[in-house]
Amino acid sequence: MVDIFFSEFQKLKRKKILVTLLLVMNILPILLAVYFKMLPPNSPVVGNFPSFYKMCLAYMGLLILPIIIGILIAYFFHLEYSNNILKQLLVIPIKKRDIVISKFLVIEVLSIILMLIYALVVIIGGVLIGKFEIPLLSIGRVVLLALGTGVLIPIACSPILIFTSISRSIILPVCVSFVYALIGFMGAESLVSVHTVLNAINIIYYKNTEGLLISGNVIVSIVNLSIITVISITLSILFFKRREE
Repeated sequence: MVDIFFSEFQKLKRKKILVTLLLVMNILPILLAVYFKMLPPNSPVVGNFPSFYKMCLAYMGLLILPIIIGILIAYFFHLEYSNNILKQLLVIPIKKRDIVISKFLVIEVLSIILMLIYALVVIIGGVLIGKFEIPLLSIGRVVLLALGTGVLIPIACSPILIFTSISRSIILPVCVSFVYALIGFMGAESLVSVHTVLNAINIIYYKNTEGLLISGNVIVSIVNLSIITVISITLSILFFKRREE
């Protein structure tokens, strides 16, 4: 499985998708930094650094990153059907279970890297605004929230794996990721116990010092997220196994 894991990274050579996604996801903190910078110093909207990073990280975790993860999931699985790569891999032979798990782990690592870069952009944006103090504790909180988002949001998006495993088209899982993210975003206050992304956000923002309008039992969120993730990955492996049989 280790060899498959590293081979997945090799496939990203000369691919512009990561650079494109990185640029897209960092538009938000840049725009918010410009917006905060243009506001008058006495504006109640300016607030403090936590109010800035809360907007950056909350929108990223609730809406933008789930869509990006869905695109990455669809992209990685679609690669196997370009130039019959999957058939070539199965000749070796390689277990399809290992292929699915390796792809998921690669997406996990990429998500963490993207979110740590995003955290750096948020911190730099807060400094450039120049209207509030940025204590070291707040910087640590930004990094912690970004790391938690990078780890848990791909896990929360595991149901998208099912749609990717049953379809060779890249369109279906991408559309599902958009719809899935929008449902979680619009139901942020009422679907915490149901939607996996909201379960993840509830865990990430434990004790919620930022004041997000998301509240729920953390233990319930952990249990729900764990059960749905196991079911999603199991079904994905089963469907992926049958797709070429």
